[in-house]
Amino acid sequence: MPTPLTKPIARETGRLVRTPTGVRPMIATLTAEGLELRAKGTRTRYLLPYGSAWIRAAQLAAAQQVAERKERRALRKLAR
Repeated sequence: MPTPLTKPIARETGRLVRTPTGVRPMIATLTAEGLELRAKGTRTRYLLPYGSAWIRAAQLAAAQQVAERKERRALRKLAR
């Protein structure tokens, strides 16, 4: 059983983000509401609710499946 998320967990990611003051590392924080993203050393935060992240991930997976099917069909047509 997964551990319940009772307090925020923040980690510095390997990604860099461009801000008006320069390029900074991105900080990701898991909260009870969702994934919170911000540039290190800044106060501006962006919240991505877990439900929205789930829907977007499903959309990306569906789009990838469609692209793979199109590619397979194109290869089959070339093989004929």
